[in-house]
Amino acid sequence: MTVNNKRVFYVKYLAHQIYADILKARPDVRLDRLENESPDAEVSPILSAAHAYQVGAARDELAKHFHVDQDLLRAAIAGSSARPSAVLRAKLPPSLDSTIVTKLEAIMPPSAIRELYTVYVADTRHRIDELERYSADGDEDSLRRCAHALKGAAAMAGVSGIASIADGLEAGRLPRQDHVRLFHQLRSACDDVEQTMIKSAATNSAASGEAR
Repeated sequence: MTVNNKRVFYVKYLAHQIYADILKARPDVRLDRLENESPDAEVSPILSAAHAYQVGAARDELAKHFHVDQDLLRAAIAGSSARPSAVLRAKLPPSLDSTIVTKLEAIMPPSAIRELYTVYVADTRHRIDELERYSADGDEDSLRRCAHALKGAAAMAGVSGIASIADGLEAGRLPRQDHVRLFHQLRSACDDVEQTMIKSAATNSAASGEAR
């Protein structure tokens, strides 16, 4: 008998029943449904065991604690067992949340994690360039939309420094005269993440050499 080794959950409803039908037909996937009112005792074990969260773009139907943000990610990580990792051995900078990396390492090999963060850094640098242009043009609406996208990506990647600055830009709390300094801080955080991935690759390479 095949074990359910992948777990997916959703809250309240799906856009179409076909999604549930397809997953339920797969013996290697377990699909869990939660409600906005589900008690913590039911929610916590599902969050900590889940590999994926099926959620739509509209958030009006979801209780705030099910919105995809840093609090939800931390709740998902809580209770999951930590294990030694090449990325963690590379000494994560304060800009990168080790708990997020630990969660990723439970389901992905180090090479895939480095690739994921390489794509994340490239995308983030592009968004910072866009923020800079919107700020210079005085385009507040575009700046806030771009900051929102930057915040969401950073929260998912565990880059709290970038998420925090992006949140302030989206909310309009940060004065324009500070933007140049803030964009520099965003790029520095990208550099930190990039250097961490380079160090983790070197650590893996050295470990492979010792094993041989």
